[in-house]
Amino acid sequence: MTQSELAQKAGVTQRLVSDFERGKVDIRVDTLCCLFIALDLFVYQVLTSVWRAKTRIRRNVDVLP
Repeated sequence: MTQSELAQKAGVTQRLVSDFERGKVDIRVDTLCCLFIALDLFVYQVLTSVWRAKTRIRRNVDVLP
């Protein structure tokens, strides 16, 4: 899915999607939920993925000398 397609599905601008993707802006929770819905994701799926990634990073850092 392109940024334009995602933006249209979520009811936001393509620029917002692009800026958010590049870390240039913070978005409101309701806008984030619209993006999740457009991507057919549930909040728990995203939060679980973030938690798992942070856990992996912590494990790798703990192993470093």
